[in-house]
Amino acid sequence: MSAGAARRAWAVLSPPTREELSSYPLEVLAHDRPCRLALGPDGARHLLIPAGAEHLAPAERAGTLVTTVRPLTFGGSTASYLDIACGDAGVFEPFDEVVEDVLETVSGSTRPAEDALAAIARWRNLFRSRLVRGLGPQELRGLFAELVVLEALLTHAPSTPVSVWTGPLRQAHDFELPARCLEVKALGATSATVVIHGLSQLAAHDDRPLDLVLVHVVEDADGVSITDLVDRITAVASEPAMQALLDATGWTTPPTGAAEDTFVVAEVLRVPVGQATPRLVEALLAQGSIMDGVVNVTYEIRREALLAHVDGSSLRAVATGVAQ
Repeated sequence: MSAGAARRAWAVLSPPTREELSSYPLEVLAHDRPCRLALGPDGARHLLIPAGAEHLAPAERAGTLVTTVRPLTFGGSTASYLDIACGDAGVFEPFDEVVEDVLETVSGSTRPAEDALAAIARWRNLFRSRLVRGLGPQELRGLFAELVVLEALLTHAPSTPVSVWTGPLRQAHDFELPARCLEVKALGATSATVVIHGLSQLAAHDDRPLDLVLVHVVEDADGVSITDLVDRITAVASEPAMQALLDATGWTTPPTGAAEDTFVVAEVLRVPVGQATPRLVEALLAQGSIMDGVVNVTYEIRREALLAHVDGSSLRAVATGVAQ
């Protein structure tokens, strides 16, 4: 089962109003019963593995992944299930990876619930390393992308103040430079769209041109960690100012010896934003502004639709372009 199949399953499920769980049976069997994905009344996501008569370790009710063993009834038949629950919406995306891995582990196993618990133990260690700083996977990729752009700016012009990095302060764009603004978007290896938040994110202001910078960030065991990037940047920039910005992102230096995700930049695309660039801004609305009562606008642009507007495909091109 793929992570995409898990997303399709979640799409057809709704939190139950009367029952304990609403569930979706899967093709993977354990003890001759289907494994299931389920939603609880609070929206928590569950992976249910039939446990049969297996003797399992005590339940773990703390942390991102909660495991319990309990009887559940589906289709009038009651059986014992290992319930793997995730109630943190911020990690629902990686939870789909957990689902895929656990289902692959239990498929054909003679002790599926026990093997599922062993897989969950591995994932708990990974989740601890990812979430110890309070940032989820996409937030870590976004921070990494902004930091590699900041490093490129400092490499090109060492006197650049780190205060040009305004993304952590929720200003109009991620970088506000005297002659140009930059909006940075981190894309995964398979991202087909770019998510834009609000009508001002791709709108120029104060007569300064705007670049949309697409940074493809890929996890790689031989890559660079955020701590590595921070160390390199603070070696040439004001450490107190840099630390204040990092604090605003929610990232903190991990404990000594803690595992960290490492990344590589697979591709960088610089898109100068102009009249022909696909985007949604207030000036292009029929009424010239959004209607009262609309409080949030998020939309997506197909990556391939932006390719015709690319002018530069490297961090150096981004850094040198800020003076244009």
